[in-house]
Amino acid sequence: MKKKIIALLLLSAVLVSLVSCMNVSASELSKGFEKQETDIKAAHNAKFYNDFALTLLNGANDKGKNTLVSPYSAAVALALLTSGADGESLKQIEEAFGITADALDKEAAYLMNSLKTSKDCKIKTANSLWIKEDFKSSVKEAYLQKNADLFGAQIYAAPFDQTTVSDVNNWCNKQTDGMIKKILENFGGNDVLLGINALLFDAKWEEK
Repeated sequence: MKKKIIALLLLSAVLVSLVSCMNVSASELSKGFEKQETDIKAAHNAKFYNDFALTLLNGANDKGKNTLVSPYSAAVALALLTSGADGESLKQIEEAFGITADALDKEAAYLMNSLKTSKDCKIKTANSLWIKEDFKSSVKEAYLQKNADLFGAQIYAAPFDQTTVSDVNNWCNKQTDGMIKKILENFGGNDVLLGINALLFDAKWEEK
């Protein structure tokens, strides 16, 4: 289970940076789920985050090659999906990471709120949920509203065909100022929901 989750997180973490004009043909549902005040307080569990970061790095490490992953991006992407999990799936996720879904929500909210930008260091983050059109009725509104409240997630309904592939790539391209042009080639036959965290970090090296 841990290996499968790490693989999922690696996919999520790769969605870290993507511009020109953003053209999205998908139906945006965000206006129906605008961000509202929430009673979930941001909190930081340093031990969980450090352990999670090391586990992610070890899982992604390829001997002899440089490895770059974002524990922040992976944690937020996981939180986007975990808040919609239930039953055995939720139990396995919580057991694998040693943290409850509620605690993960708080950790991800803390991380988002802690990002700071300046003239010498630009940091930008954005989240989105993409729902396959014929699966839309199966997604609870409470799940969409929670992700809008906690993470400001933009929500789209789309056919999950090549037009959606283009939409996703355009969205990521815009959110990361063109640093990553393409993150998705196609959808699998069983894909019904896609959660994306985009993270832009642009700064000069202190020492080149």
